[in-house]
Amino acid sequence: LLIQELSSEDSELLLVLHRRASHWYAANALPRMAIDHALAAEEYALAVELIDAQAQSVMMRSEMLKLQRWLADLPEHILTTQPQLLVYRAAQNLLGGQPLELVEADLDSARKVDHDQTIAGAIAALRGVIAAYQNRIEASLKLMHRALIDLPETAYFWRGLAAGIAGMNHAHNGDLLQATEAVLHALDVAERTNN
Repeated sequence: LLIQELSSEDSELLLVLHRRASHWYAANALPRMAIDHALAAEEYALAVELIDAQAQSVMMRSEMLKLQRWLADLPEHILTTQPQLLVYRAAQNLLGGQPLELVEADLDSARKVDHDQTIAGAIAALRGVIAAYQNRIEASLKLMHRALIDLPETAYFWRGLAAGIAGMNHAHNGDLLQATEAVLHALDVAERTNN
């Protein structure tokens, strides 16, 4: 009720209050609340920073709807300059059963704005998932191998995804030793992140 009253009477004050709340929540280790208030305050730079920091853990807990809402609340012209967030949106669309054209469009856009190649491993992992869905097992294995080389050790969501899909691909090919190694790698990632 207070928010409705403020938004109808003093929208500037409401933005200021959301901005203050966002900074307070961020400073007090409550990033999800901070994101919600940053978006409401139209503090998009802060929102992007916070979403990027939370996206991996949100995806690992299969909270795709939360990430979907955050990304949808960012203006498209801002989102399309953030390669890491485009890749998360592509993953969310892929895992959510959206058309591959949407997924590929976001991956292509992310690659174009990723000037320092920081998300090449995540792109390879998602393209490997697509190849596996299309039963192009050898192509998927190559992409997952590339992903695991390119991904930093702290990219837990992407490393777990790449290793898990690689394990399934190896099992499909009858290579149970490689399948076991890949699945053990995925389990190791899961254990390190309490997932």
